[in-house]
Amino acid sequence: PGERIGYVVVPGEMEDFRAAYAAVCGAGRVLGYVCAPALFQRVAASCAGQTSDISVYRKNRDILYNELIRMGYTCVKPEGAFYLFPRSLEPDANAFCEKAKSLDLLLMPGDKPFKTKDLSSQLGVARLSFADEAHMEEMLDLLPGSVSIMGLANDTEHRVQLVIDREVLEGEYLGCHPCMNTSSIKLKTKDVLEKFLPAVRHTATVVDLPWPVPEEGQPG
Repeated sequence: PGERIGYVVVPGEMEDFRAAYAAVCGAGRVLGYVCAPALFQRVAASCAGQTSDISVYRKNRDILYNELIRMGYTCVKPEGAFYLFPRSLEPDANAFCEKAKSLDLLLMPGDKPFKTKDLSSQLGVARLSFADEAHMEEMLDLLPGSVSIMGLANDTEHRVQLVIDREVLEGEYLGCHPCMNTSSIKLKTKDVLEKFLPAVRHTATVVDLPWPVPEEGQPG
């Protein structure tokens, strides 16, 4: 369940097509969509009707649903899909939405390039490397491609340190996977900092990751 396949074409004749293309790429990274090559588009067609192993979906659904209930949210437990729709903590859902407007788990804008040296220098460590599948599953109960701030709910021993790029905090909302990469949720940045992190007993280290300096002759 949840598999998607397709493509987006941004024609060069379109006004500001470079900006539109960058926006599509950024949205794809943030939302978790993957551009499948032609070969695997044919593979997908041949696999139509096959059933995936849904046990991992059920497991991650239960993790997120149980944590939301524990934090005081009211939510119907999904049975046929993964989408969760928590009831607003205030009577007026619109008002609620308007109000909303040592391993390191890093949050940063989806379209910002990441260099480990920029982060390691600010954290005062000699070297950083990406976590392997075994460590992600052991410490956050997540699979590769599904790393999310929501996984901190599984880090009951507090072995993972959350690191957030300051630019993320400037946004009214942030997006993340609900512990699986076939769907995404949009959360109030303020609620993540003031409700979710205290609920899972974690704190955030804030860093300032730089944007790359454009080379001469290239747009900034």
